[in-house]
Amino acid sequence: MAQYNFEGAIEGISEQQLEFINKVIIEQGLNDAKVQFETVGQAGDNYSSEVRRLTVEGENGTLNLIAKIAPTNEMARLATSSDIMFSNEHLMYTEVFPTFLELQKNADIPESERLRFPKCYGSNGNESSHEVIILEDLKTSDFVMLDRFESLSDECVRSMLRNFAIFHSLSHVLKQKNMEKYNHFKDSLVGMWSLMEKMDFMAANFEKMDQTTVSLLDNKEHKDIVRNKISTVLRMHSKQANLDKHSKHSVLRQGDSWTNNMMFKFEEGELKESIMIDYQLSNHGNPTYDLLYMIFNCTDHKARAQHFPDWIDYYHSELDKSLSQFGLKANFIYPRDQLDADLKRYGNSLFGFSLILSCMLTLKSDEASKMKESMKNSDNLESMDMAEMFSANSNETINLLKAKIVGLIDSYKMFGLMSHFAMAQYNFEGNIDDINERQLEFIGKVIEELGFKDSKATFEPVGKAGDNYTANVKRITIEHENGTQKLIAKFAPTLEILRSNFNTKMVFNNEHVMYTEVLPKLLQLQKDADIPESEQLRFAKCHGSLAEEPYEVIVLEDLGESDFVMLDRLESLTDESVRSILRNFGIYHSLSYVLKKKEPDTYDHFKNSLMEVWENVKDTDDIMNHFNQLENLALMVVTDPEHQNILRHKISSAISQANKFNKFDKNNKYSVIQQGDSWTNNILFRFEDGALKESVMIDYQLSRSGLPVYDLLYMILNCTDHETRSKHYYDWLDYYYSELEKSLSHFGLKSNFVYPRDQLDADLKRYGKLAFSLAVILSSAVVIKSEDVRKLQESLMNVGLREVSDSINASIFDEEGVKRFRNRIVGLIDSLQLFGLF
Repeated sequence: MAQYNFEGAIEGISEQQLEFINKVIIEQGLNDAKVQFETVGQAGDNYSSEVRRLTVEGENGTLNLIAKIAPTNEMARLATSSDIMFSNEHLMYTEVFPTFLELQKNADIPESERLRFPKCYGSNGNESSHEVIILEDLKTSDFVMLDRFESLSDECVRSMLRNFAIFHSLSHVLKQKNMEKYNHFKDSLVGMWSLMEKMDFMAANFEKMDQTTVSLLDNKEHKDIVRNKISTVLRMHSKQANLDKHSKHSVLRQGDSWTNNMMFKFEEGELKESIMIDYQLSNHGNPTYDLLYMIFNCTDHKARAQHFPDWIDYYHSELDKSLSQFGLKANFIYPRDQLDADLKRYGNSLFGFSLILSCMLTLKSDEASKMKESMKNSDNLESMDMAEMFSANSNETINLLKAKIVGLIDSYKMFGLMSHFAMAQYNFEGNIDDINERQLEFIGKVIEELGFKDSKATFEPVGKAGDNYTANVKRITIEHENGTQKLIAKFAPTLEILRSNFNTKMVFNNEHVMYTEVLPKLLQLQKDADIPESEQLRFAKCHGSLAEEPYEVIVLEDLGESDFVMLDRLESLTDESVRSILRNFGIYHSLSYVLKKKEPDTYDHFKNSLMEVWENVKDTDDIMNHFNQLENLALMVVTDPEHQNILRHKISSAISQANKFNKFDKNNKYSVIQQGDSWTNNILFRFEDGALKESVMIDYQLSRSGLPVYDLLYMILNCTDHETRSKHYYDWLDYYYSELEKSLSHFGLKSNFVYPRDQLDADLKRYGKLAFSLAVILSSAVVIKSEDVRKLQESLMNVGLREVSDSINASIFDEEGVKRFRNRIVGLIDSLQLFGLF
């Protein structure tokens, strides 16, 4: 101490840390200065570091600094992950903030609109075990820290939201200008919560905290809502972190925005500005985390109830304002509907975090001091019992915690931010973490309309990866007094990147129109003509459909209850299975011709309501790159030069060819409402004692107006192998045409007038090349193993088609995948040559 002329509260500070502090002071030109150390704040204000105010008195004046000093006690360091937290903050103050400030200066942003952060005088935060970060003392600029036991006011929250908007906007700007540097920052910051998931002692502690929190509450509904929210929070957050790692909407986050990590400046009682002061938990992820974390940990239910929607509006308007200074628009960078969807998506995990933080924020100073001492004095991490530390608190603290939790529950209910409330309200159980609150609300309404209000409903995933790409499919089992009823629900993804990759708006619109308008109308035509039930069009009964973006849901009967099964997509359908589907197509297509004759305006309404997929797939660089890579892959897999010549330019030209056919055939007099996507996983079959009884099509997301041959070739080429096709192809066409004729005859129509056989044959030849291209494209997805499809689907949640193309290539390019892909392509070529379709 004499060596440095240091006085005051320097106990617990290592020699290396004192040496670094002295070095920084000398760099400020204050040699031989007297330095007074003073402890800042009370226990409970900070858990991860020791904070000292340094008053430096030199010949040229006085300098006030704040030093954040890492603990040197091994247990305290392990318990708070000091090495990671100080490394994060070191990066933020020495690299990220200077970069962000430079972006604003280069854009001539007025100083009053720039991101405000404490000046950093020095940091050795990347030096393990003796980290120190030295910052300006904001108290000298009249900044104050507010009472953590009091709710922030509306003006304080808005000030913080403005800071977040500027802070988040600069991540988007940096991505545009220097993605390499942004990725360096993103990859250098370590997410603490994801790290904690790997710590067994944290999982055990969180389970105990769960039990303790539940035991504090008196209301059974509150207990049910809180139960398991803390113990599952790390797993849930890790899942979200993986989803958002490569999301274009992700930003660098502050990560820990509670009252003691921000300061405010007032003049004559009026708030002038605020500033964030702690970045130890900074990480990369969705911006709504920062918003929800701050709002739910710094305000009470009363304030939230009055202002929450306005706060979200204000944040987005400030984000747009900051982005506009760089020529960017929030509606393109981070659309408001995506923000709303992300708020709901993050609701569950943020509720768990808020419960954890509430346990800490409600501690009085003496209780917090005891907790910090316990952390230091524990023999090992496994012996730490955080739940026991909390449960030993005073009645006053426990009552404060109970009130805070009830306030959180009330707010989450009011704003619809947590799926568990739907579970409690509707008695839902099972796999609903990836379902939005609005979607669950709609499911509850459907169940109530079925007469099963208050019945228990259990959700479980349907099928394997690869069975469905565009929807999240669940089986819902409803237990009621007379037994059980099962439903199938198809949920649209709410993530913008998934919706974009899968054209979700379009495909769910199509299926909504088909199940709520088209299929009921076609069935009514048959009923009005007294068609026997055995010859009527069979489709899954629709119990309800929500077309509200981005929360689309379609609820259907569970055909598994009627013994329908899905066959193996890697195996060829048999002759009898193909004939069963062709019979369905004969009936289905005939009803379009009947509707055209009886109600042409209704047919035109359906035709115009269904969106054409290829018109919505633009020739973007990513799309063309994907198709070009797929074509190159096919050319490498197929080694015969003749086959390569046939393949060349077929896939890369598929979009333009499909749009050309659609333009010519949408209003063609022979066109019908197509099913549009008749591959094996979109068809179910029912067998009795091994004999096929019937089949049913189950997916109408790609339905639109076009020629019948599209459906026929699509099904035949994608559901069968060359050996089966070579034996039965011509018989299949004859059979389809006879079934078309039979169905039309019920309405007094003849197929030779409605759709002549020679026209069918001509259309088959005209569509041959396009059908081949589409079959090769679909083959690339069909041949992938389920475990690789799962990886592909995870990629689709985070990145664009360019990266997904690489995933497809890697999945196909094992020995087994190459063989499957080659065999399918060669079989397709052999078939089209045999049938004269090239």
